[in-house]
Amino acid sequence: MLMYNKKELLVSYGTLHELYLYKSPVHFRTVNAKSKYLDTFRYEQEDYETQQRTDGVYNNIKYDRFRNLYYRIVRHNQPFSNPDGTSNEYFDAPWSIIVLDKNLNVIDEISFKAREYILGRVVITKEGLLLTKRIQKGIFEKEDRQNIIYKLRLS
Repeated sequence: MLMYNKKELLVSYGTLHELYLYKSPVHFRTVNAKSKYLDTFRYEQEDYETQQRTDGVYNNIKYDRFRNLYYRIVRHNQPFSNPDGTSNEYFDAPWSIIVLDKNLNVIDEISFKAREYILGRVVITKEGLLLTKRIQKGIFEKEDRQNIIYKLRLS
């Protein structure tokens, strides 16, 4: 959550497609900021670990003062198990960034492959978005990580 227009509190809830803007606890409005990668949310009564590993969610929202944009981080759905018999962890999921303009209109959504960059680790800099790239090694070796600047190319 963060301040919007110095008047409203901007909140991104994990399982709601809309952003909520609160002037007070009872006076609020909503803005559609739906991901093209999340349709519905499951509310099944399965074990917590499975649901956390597999279900997509809206992670958080950030403001970019250099470009006057907002970014909503989205974790996509993923299967619990892979064809090779390994299981996915929470941070293995593909994810995306919904880019919104200063009026909270969706401009674009940029997706990242599973395990390519660390989910949600986005730092806003003057040069672009600082992301942490995961460098995969052998199955018994610890992965390396490298910070890179991602330059936005909006459609």
